[in-house]
Amino acid sequence: MFLWSLPSGFLWIFNAEAMVVAQVSSSPEIAPWLIALVTVTGQFIGYGALYHFARMVLARFAFVQRAASKVKIKEPGWGTWIMFVTGGLCGIPPLLALFTLYGAARVKPVSTLLLCALPGRFAWYLGWAYAPDFLRETFGWKG
Repeated sequence: MFLWSLPSGFLWIFNAEAMVVAQVSSSPEIAPWLIALVTVTGQFIGYGALYHFARMVLARFAFVQRAASKVKIKEPGWGTWIMFVTGGLCGIPPLLALFTLYGAARVKPVSTLLLCALPGRFAWYLGWAYAPDFLRETFGWKG
């Protein structure tokens, strides 16, 4: 699970929510909170790598670099922290985009950005881990 959640921190195609539901459904003997914790750990290592290599990612994809150049990143303040908290809690704004933008701008400290998003993201995956049947029916995923 940990290795599968690593790429979800920098590639949107690796859906960590689907991985959590699949793991809980296929391994009921593993505690759901542990599955959520392992997923968050792997994903946040991925976010840290994305932050570190953001400039290289933007240089590789010109269309993303053009879009990112239109965004003005300033020194972090309450607005920044709130964006990372809500991004962690519900995915709006997407953490993938935030870590790419703030990594390219080299906004420091990255540890604070990670810590702002971590509790919300852990709560998000706890919901998926403890209520997979409800969430599958509500969001229409028939895994």
